[in-house]
Amino acid sequence: MSNRRLWLRILVPVIAAALVAGWWFVHGDPGAGPRTPSTAASAGGHSPLGEETVMQRFSPKGCKDQCPTVKVSTLRFDNAPKLTATLRRQLLGMAQLGGDKPHKTPSDFKAYAAQLFDDSEAMRRQNPEIAPYSADFKARVVARRDGVLVVRLDTYTFLGGAHGMPVTYYRVIDEDQQRILSLGDMLEPGQHKAFEAKLRAAHTRWAKQQPLDMSNWPFTPSDNAAPMADGMAVTYQAYDIGPYAMGQPTLTIPYDQLHGILKPRFIPGSNAD
Repeated sequence: MSNRRLWLRILVPVIAAALVAGWWFVHGDPGAGPRTPSTAASAGGHSPLGEETVMQRFSPKGCKDQCPTVKVSTLRFDNAPKLTATLRRQLLGMAQLGGDKPHKTPSDFKAYAAQLFDDSEAMRRQNPEIAPYSADFKARVVARRDGVLVVRLDTYTFLGGAHGMPVTYYRVIDEDQQRILSLGDMLEPGQHKAFEAKLRAAHTRWAKQQPLDMSNWPFTPSDNAAPMADGMAVTYQAYDIGPYAMGQPTLTIPYDQLHGILKPRFIPGSNAD
């Protein structure tokens, strides 16, 4: 065999492998949708968890105009598959479906989309003037400090009517243990009532700042809390403590009011072990 033929036999497989690798880098896993590194991961900060954003979009096959849609943006932790599955399951569990008939619990986002599309089609057969149904799912990292990762889960569904409905929940994650923490895990023992009192005071301050009369919207306690930059943020759902037009209010309790209530680990600058 000539040297030229020998080199061709060596180079052709190498070039083909390089082209395949390049396609995979650009397009990602064809079964999972496009992936983009999170800001926190790409910033070079050290963390046991490295997350990626996984995006999916669903619409009925063959639909070209006025189509119902489902958009999904979830997180994938390559070194924490159980945590990845738990967050996806919890995000899916926030889903809403329309219609009066009972629905099977969807097993994944594709199954949810199929149910939503069926409901949307049935609704539009009755009233073609109503816009098609839609749903938007999003999981994103909103804070990270000292081994604590805060993920915000958001859904927004439009199922006819005057407006859509947003839902938001925080998930506070211990990165070393790959475990979701409850508010009780973050509070000192026996301090839940004290935390609630601080939250009530934050609500009073917030209500006084509103242009509307808030007397018909009393304080309601909530455990939907997360340690953010300025303090413990507590986000409410629409209609919890105000009319829909006010959105989803977030009350913030400054950290300097939480010494002895919140465990030192969750207070910036504390000398926690």
